[in-house]
Amino acid sequence: LNHLSGWPAGGPHVLLRDGMQTLASSEIIVSGGRRFSRRLPKPEPGFNFYTLGAAERFLGLVDVTFSKDDARLLSVVAMRLVGGKRAVNPFDVTDTVELDQSTAVVLDQFVSDGVLDWEVPDGKWAVVASYVMPAGEAPTLVASERLGLVVNHLHAGKVIGHYNYAFGIRTGLDAHYGKAFKGFFNDSLEFKIDRIATTEILEEFERRRGYDLRPYLPAVFYDASDNSFIFNPKRFAPLYRLSKDDKRIRYDYRKTISALVMRHFYGESTAWAASLGLYSRAQSYGM
Repeated sequence: LNHLSGWPAGGPHVLLRDGMQTLASSEIIVSGGRRFSRRLPKPEPGFNFYTLGAAERFLGLVDVTFSKDDARLLSVVAMRLVGGKRAVNPFDVTDTVELDQSTAVVLDQFVSDGVLDWEVPDGKWAVVASYVMPAGEAPTLVASERLGLVVNHLHAGKVIGHYNYAFGIRTGLDAHYGKAFKGFFNDSLEFKIDRIATTEILEEFERRRGYDLRPYLPAVFYDASDNSFIFNPKRFAPLYRLSKDDKRIRYDYRKTISALVMRHFYGESTAWAASLGLYSRAQSYGM
């Protein structure tokens, strides 16, 4: 059996808190030589949100919500501004702000209750706040009036909750485990997300890659970078350019997310299935 209908895995039982998460950012440009005290702005909708929202409304699927009130601050870093400016048009995916990586200052210790209080050194600085927030992605082409959301593939407990809903005792399928019901299938990982994330990404990244991601976080941001339907690196530019190591940072980030999906989604799927005498089959295309 399929894991319900549509893809990636999810459905009407998946609420906002149980769904996939995305990395988001906000930016403040400040001049140095003074004390700066201000509440950090929350992320605002960008290219991926508007494109996804327009497409899904056109198809009559779901109203996409940008849940910035649920955004959780991950880290704040400042770097001297070298050049470029942010485009006003959210559909402009070619603008890049250039920062000086060698001047990076992690400001987490200067943030209290969302307010940054920092004595800014001389020069012009970009303050980049990184957040983790609900992605709000619904599965594609679900055969149900109420679509729900894609389940968080990076959270083992939510993955198991999804399987218990789809195949558990409430369905009556338990009487057929390993008999008429042999196993289940997960369709492709064709997410429609800006940048897949988890609230534990900093700890997981340092444990697996061996260095602190925080001074390099701006290099990770790319409009629609984890939207497998539209992202094209030849057409899209990174939001920030820091140094010659930017591509390596993005590679390390993807590798970390991949490891978490393998562990919490595919690993848990296999273990849950085996414990019930079932097999789990998956198409890992897309991610």
